[in-house]
Amino acid sequence: MSKSNQAMEALIEAMRVECGAPGDFDIELGVLVGRYRAKHQRSVQAMQAAELLPYGADVVAIRQHCHRATAYRRAKRAKVVALISTDATKP
Repeated sequence: MSKSNQAMEALIEAMRVECGAPGDFDIELGVLVGRYRAKHQRSVQAMQAAELLPYGADVVAIRQHCHRATAYRRAKRAKVVALISTDATKP
C-alpha cells in the first residue's frame, strides 16, 4: 500500500471521528485523488513526449504505447505549459 493510500485512510478515519463524515466521503475523496493522479500522469507523459520528440514521433509512440498523433499532441501540450510564466497569476 502506498503512502498516499495510508494517508487517505488516516484522513477518512479522522474525518469520521471529528465531524461524523458521511459514508460516501471516502468514495468522493478517492474520486478527487484519482482525478489528480490522472492529471499528474498526463503532465508527466507530456513532458516525456516533449523530451523524446527530437528522436522522432515513432520513438515516443513506442515508449508511451500511443499513436504518433498523440505523441505530437502531448509534446505540444508540454511546450505550451513550459511557456506559461510562473508570474502570470501574480498581481
